[in-house]
Amino acid sequence: MIVEDEKFVRCGLRSMINWESLHMEVIVDAKNGVEAYEYYLQYKPDIILTDLRMPLMDGIELIKKIRTQDKYIRFIIITCLDEFALVQEALELGVSSYILKHSSGVEEIENKLMNVYNELESEGITDNLCKMTNSQCCHPKFTAAMDYIRENFYKNISLQSTADYIGLTPNYLGRLFVEYIDETFTDTLNQVRIEKAKELLCDLKLPVYAIAKRTGFSNATYFIRVFKRMAGCTPSEYRMRGMSDG
Repeated sequence: MIVEDEKFVRCGLRSMINWESLHMEVIVDAKNGVEAYEYYLQYKPDIILTDLRMPLMDGIELIKKIRTQDKYIRFIIITCLDEFALVQEALELGVSSYILKHSSGVEEIENKLMNVYNELESEGITDNLCKMTNSQCCHPKFTAAMDYIRENFYKNISLQSTADYIGLTPNYLGRLFVEYIDETFTDTLNQVRIEKAKELLCDLKLPVYAIAKRTGFSNATYFIRVFKRMAGCTPSEYRMRGMSDG
């Protein structure tokens, strides 16, 4: 089961990973821990990929709740560089592995999934197909657009340039974003940029204006405004919070 509040991350995991080659099948996904727990009771998946920070019920609480009744299920956590304390807590709960959101490559993720599958197989827990979660994504052109954003977020890209690259009209591509993840192209692009910025903020030697440039923002003022809207604090406040957590 893939548990992640960012819909385009869920879609990305669903579309990028060659599940069939891993002997896995995706059967359902969830946007928060509450929904995920209900799906767990219904589908009883063998492996759950879960984000740590989510609304209603976070990943740590979800893992604890499921662990009380299922000691065999495997968890792989989806995390960011600034969540070290949460990762440590999750590891103590017996999670099998972790992947870094927006930075782990497909090959790395598939290797970690295969390692977990092999663990289950050695214990006789898996069938021919390991149950995972199913996402209703994605239109192949939408997937191509998401790949383009992830690979080029630091450049001056736009809805027009992305549409040109994948061979769609801007209006149609814009509708795909709203249909699949209920977000505009710009908000999706900014979300990818902000997540990358959060990782870069861990490097205390990098000034905020340099991070803004590295993540594709035209100027630091706009970067700070977007960051505060999406993260709930300024980049400097986020950096200080990370230092205090460490």
